Amino acid sequence: MLLLRGLGATDTSTFVYDRSQPLDIREHQVAVQNGIRVALVSYAVVPGVRADGLLINPPAAVPAAAIVWMHSGGMFEQLPDAMLMAQVGAVSLLIDPILPDWAPPAEGWRTAMVRCVVSVRRGIDLLMARGGIDAGRLGFVGHSSGALKGVDAVAVDRRFRAAVRGGPGGNDGPYSDSPCWVCG
Repeated sequence: MLLLRGLGATDTSTFVYDRSQPLDIREHQVAVQNGIRVALVSYAVVPGVRADGLLINPPAAVPAAAIVWMHSGGMFEQLPDAMLMAQVGAVSLLIDPILPDWAPPAEGWRTAMVRCVVSVRRGIDLLMARGGIDAGRLGFVGHSSGALKGVDAVAVDRRFRAAVRGGPGGNDGPYSDSPCWVCG
């Protein structure tokens, strides 16, 4: 992220989206544990495409820091960590990644990859629309393929203030050992 920003990377057009499009948030609370509320959420990424996730709300901490999480293994992979962060007052949105059909050719993967990056950016829109979030304390945590998508989102969206990229790369595709298969 710092490298891209430091080099003056300015072409972010690949990941542009219309913020005025409705999020059409669907939320269903599924659990409450020690005051921490867990809900299944779904929201519009682009017309006709939705992202699914888990929203973890701490008992009470307003304005709260917020973290967007993504792991190629799905939204439940980082739930224990998000629950720990809720204990110290952070709101978390764990997004199920939008993945392409891995059947060749690789050129067909681009649209899903871009939508996955946009889903991270729309995740911030969702958090901010709900209120009670400190816009100066927004972070991203990605692991595996989720780290690869997240680094693009963080590089182009200046609302993020911190990012953790753990175990980037993943093994979620027949060409995942290729040095350059991320969108751009």
